[in-house]
Amino acid sequence: MTVTEGTSNDNPTHMILGAAYNVFDGEELLEASIRSIRTSVDYIVIVYQTTSNFGEKCSHNLVQILESLKEKGLVDDIVHYEPRSFNKEERRKMISPYSDITGAVQGGIESIAEQVLFDSFH
Repeated sequence: MTVTEGTSNDNPTHMILGAAYNVFDGEELLEASIRSIRTSVDYIVIVYQTTSNFGEKCSHNLVQILESLKEKGLVDDIVHYEPRSFNKEERRKMISPYSDITGAVQGGIESIAEQVLFDSFH
């Protein structure tokens, strides 16, 4: 099934459900999670980063696992996200429960996933 099959701009009641995963680690749980929702969603995108917001590197097999999920047809799209660099003060704010920068960082990642889902259906 391609992304556009079964969709109709002429039918406003036809709904499409997409899911987005934000991945840096925990990839050992990813396939089972995707399999649990695959039949319930029309589109799955994974937004991943190979370097964390704090400069940590991902596991050596993350990209290979993601590509395998796409080859198996479990994932429709994979998007690499490159976080910006943060200075010491910004890092401190990100780990503080009273900081508002955490929402801004997460919001940036979510907006990428939303744009990928939106673009895939238009």
